[in-house]
Amino acid sequence: MSRRLFVLASRHVVRFLLLAVAIIGSMVSADAAFAAEVNSVLFLAAKTGGAYFSWWKLLLIALTFLVWVRNADWVNQDAVKIEKEAGLNTEIWNLLSVLALLGGFFAAISIPIFWIGYPLMLVATLVPFFWYRLVRRSKLKESQSLRRKLNPKQFAGESSEQLAQDQGVEMNINAAGASEADRSAALIRARQSPGFVDFKELLHQGMLKRADYIQIDYTQTQAAPRLFVDGTWHALPNMDRVKGDALLVSLKNVAGLDAQERRKKQAGDFSLKSEMGKAKLHVVSKGVKTGERVRITFVQSKDIQPLPNLGMFPSMAKKFVAGLNSPGICIVSAPPKQGLTSTWQGMLVTADRLTRDCVVVMDDDETESSIENVAAKEFESDETAAEYLKKVFVTQPDAVAVPRVPSPEFMDLLCLEAKTQQRSIWMRAQASSAAEALLRLYSQASNRGDFRETVKYVTCQRLVRRLCDSCKQEIPVPPKMIQKLGGDPSKIKTLSRQWQLPPPEQRVDEKGNPIEFPACNVCGGIGYIGRIAVFEMITVNAAVREALKKTPKVAAIDAAAKESKAKKSMRSSAYQLVLMDVTSLQEVQNVLNKK
Repeated sequence: MSRRLFVLASRHVVRFLLLAVAIIGSMVSADAAFAAEVNSVLFLAAKTGGAYFSWWKLLLIALTFLVWVRNADWVNQDAVKIEKEAGLNTEIWNLLSVLALLGGFFAAISIPIFWIGYPLMLVATLVPFFWYRLVRRSKLKESQSLRRKLNPKQFAGESSEQLAQDQGVEMNINAAGASEADRSAALIRARQSPGFVDFKELLHQGMLKRADYIQIDYTQTQAAPRLFVDGTWHALPNMDRVKGDALLVSLKNVAGLDAQERRKKQAGDFSLKSEMGKAKLHVVSKGVKTGERVRITFVQSKDIQPLPNLGMFPSMAKKFVAGLNSPGICIVSAPPKQGLTSTWQGMLVTADRLTRDCVVVMDDDETESSIENVAAKEFESDETAAEYLKKVFVTQPDAVAVPRVPSPEFMDLLCLEAKTQQRSIWMRAQASSAAEALLRLYSQASNRGDFRETVKYVTCQRLVRRLCDSCKQEIPVPPKMIQKLGGDPSKIKTLSRQWQLPPPEQRVDEKGNPIEFPACNVCGGIGYIGRIAVFEMITVNAAVREALKKTPKVAAIDAAAKESKAKKSMRSSAYQLVLMDVTSLQEVQNVLNKK
């Protein structure tokens, strides 16, 4: 009788422990669905008994579980505290802890030999904790701000003892070098310069403002830094030569360049990590007429998208791509800050680069992303550009892309090759319309007859914001408006707009208490997320060529294109996006009405 009571009591103890595991596991797990799955298994085990376990074995398992709870709780709280600064994902670490516990627990209760299964559980529950500690330690080594945040008392009063080169922006720089010793030596030389703090601040400004590159022009009396952001230069405060030269010593050392060489062209690379993220940088320095020019390029890792992905409708893309893949001149254009670089690169990847030999001919100061199967050819100055282009044509390329035309002679060579050698020529220009871009490049040609004869298509674009799909609102509109936008009133009854608060009378409940409307967690309450290009395109036909010859003015060219139905307008393309609920009518009007 007493033995039977002991067996029954043992079963109840096992059930209680398993139920406790299930309850506590659901409390600490970061994934609710996963916790529910674990709990269902544990509750099932609790119902089916388990009297064959020894009480002391169950006690060891329970104690191990409690140790795991303490460790997992510490990992969770610590990861939440330093997640942003250290780049740790709390949910992933919580999931690893729970998976380790689950695997170890089932090893302990499933393997018949307890002294094999239990050690596996012990190791499984401790490994995530010690792994986290190792990762945490490496993050602390890299970031002094993180150490200061976790141990403020340790750093109290430290500022008076801080080294001069450690002041200012905190930044970890990985200098150029073939070995770790070379990289460390280069960084030490850079830090020894009094311009190291200014150097870090300049890089910080570039990252903060999303610069494509930083350029510093040195003259006899000063150094003039500026940022190139979204196609526009932004000047920074000038520095005297002493301060500018000290900064340059730090820059050239981390990039692996000769700090004493001020005339010959040099190039190097380095990388950095700061609170704003990571960056890879390419540095080019060379002597110019006024002194020296240094350019620091932020190497972007953005995916290059083909034209249809950027917003060009299939009907337009089909014609334009056919033009790119046949002899003649095709032009893409946009106003400043309207995505011209992305469209230029999109044009290069959309064109046929696999069956044809394609090259980009550009100034050696230009920064172009590497495009597969498009070879980069660089000329050193505008004066030598035409002679360099002749050498490029000797190699018989099928297509030549030119981001900038440096001289009339250069333009005439391009037009002649397109006319006589049946080459594809691709150009770009900053302009407010396709007609303006066409006229701007036309004015750069000496032999304008060849240009008129060979130019085929010209596009221009602007960027509009995309409506947030999570919070955009549908509004009914009159059929006449749908018809005016080019839609079918029988099929389209509403348009979409960005989310807006309801009128004041709807912001209170029946008792008069204010109703809180939380911001969209996708767009943050802005109503828009991301941008898309809207394009216009002129097909250069006989009427447009005649206008170019007789009345070379933007209005005349535009009128000739419209009258001959050779133009797909930007406004009509934008209205199509409105009818498709991609953007709002208000956004289109705001963007297209800008001069």
